[in-house]
Amino acid sequence: MKRKIGDLTRVISTIISRIFDPIWESLIILFLLSQLAKSEFPKGSLFLLSFFLVYLIPWLFFHYQLKKGKISDWDITKREERISFYSVSKVTILIFFSILFFLSPKSIPFYLKFLIPFLIFYLLTFFNKVSGHMITNTLFILSIYFYTGKSDILYIGIIILLLVALSRFNLKKHTLPQLIIGTGLGLLALI
Repeated sequence: MKRKIGDLTRVISTIISRIFDPIWESLIILFLLSQLAKSEFPKGSLFLLSFFLVYLIPWLFFHYQLKKGKISDWDITKREERISFYSVSKVTILIFFSILFFLSPKSIPFYLKFLIPFLIFYLLTFFNKVSGHMITNTLFILSIYFYTGKSDILYIGIIILLLVALSRFNLKKHTLPQLIIGTGLGLLALI
């Protein structure tokens, strides 16, 4: 009976981890940020630029690394396997900001609020493992809140964050401190 319950919680945890996966949420976050940013550049073009540089190139690199066996699983469980993927992501983010500097300088401070936590996350990856699910889900909830302006989103968000944290902990992907640090980094966007 205990084994069946354990198997069921593992299945539920896996489902929660996939529904609230950073890969899918990052795309939604980028769309919402392009809509919220004060920009001289058309919002649709801003989204396409961020989609290509901040999402698509790293995503393709991730799948290439996964296919070649340089990343052993979808969650990039091993810290040392994260470094090359996150390095490519950070380079594409820096290229995105360089282009923004010329096309839409007004939007840079807004984007920085959301991307600085990821840069800190990247640096921490060299020393320890931090939950990418928690940082991304925190930013996902905050971006939806900023977009809608509805405080109910925050209440629902707290429930989502708890479910994701429990699932990541249950799957033994992260320790409690790694989950807390990931959430804290996401909350940096509020400062």
